Amino acid sequence: MEIGSTLLRGNVCFNKINPLRSSDCWLPAACIIKARSAMDVALALLIVTTVHANFAVRSAGHNANSGFSSVGQQGVLLDLGEMNQITFNEDNSQAFIGPGSTWDEVYGALEAINLTVAGGRSGGVGVGGLILGGSLQSLFYCSFH
Repeated sequence: MEIGSTLLRGNVCFNKINPLRSSDCWLPAACIIKARSAMDVALALLIVTTVHANFAVRSAGHNANSGFSSVGQQGVLLDLGEMNQITFNEDNSQAFIGPGSTWDEVYGALEAINLTVAGGRSGGVGVGGLILGGSLQSLFYCSFH
C-alpha cells in the first residue's frame, strides 16, 4: 500500500523541497510523507504512533519560529501540501477546502464565484495551520500543564 509520496533523506526530490520562509524553521526530517488524502494521513499517523516515532504535521509551513514547521533529523514529517483541493457543492453554497491549501488560493477560488471567508491575512498561510493554531498549541499546552 502506498502512502502519498514518501521521500527519504538523500532522495533527489527530498533535497529540492525549499522552505518558504527560512531554513531555520524547516529543519531536515529523516522522512517526509506527502499525504494526498485523509486515508494517507490516517495510515501515516497509525504507523508513526505505533512505532513511537517523533513526527510533525505541516500544512504550508508558514510559521517562522525555529522548528515549528518541522521535526528534525530524527523524525517523520507529514506534509499536507498536496491536499490543496478547493471544490464546491452543486449550488456553490459550500466550499470544501483541503488543509494544504493556502489562503491566497482559497480567496482566489471564492472570489471567482463572488464569495469570501474570514481566514489568514497573509496569502501563504496554510489553511490547516491557521484553523488548528499552527504549532502554537504547544505553547498553550505547556502554559496550562
